[in-house]
Amino acid sequence: MARKSLGQFLKETREAKGMTLREVEAETGISNPHLSQVESGKITQPEMSLLYVLATLYDLGLPLLSVDCRATPEPPGEPTRPPSGRR
Repeated sequence: MARKSLGQFLKETREAKGMTLREVEAETGISNPHLSQVESGKITQPEMSLLYVLATLYDLGLPLLSVDCRATPEPPGEPTRPPSGRR
């Protein structure tokens, strides 16, 4: 059986939580187009801050996500904001 891509896993997890891309954007500040690119596989190595925020929102373990995607280091600048109180 083939292993799911990180994007497929994130999309299925988001859908299982009953959330749209726009709802995730509203909760996290991660743009809907950026999330879509991660889920579709156009971005294969998202930043660690993005994974942290999504892992928190989806109640997942960060090690699970970071091992699967071999995430890229965080670029300098503003980190992505954490979810606003949703858990």
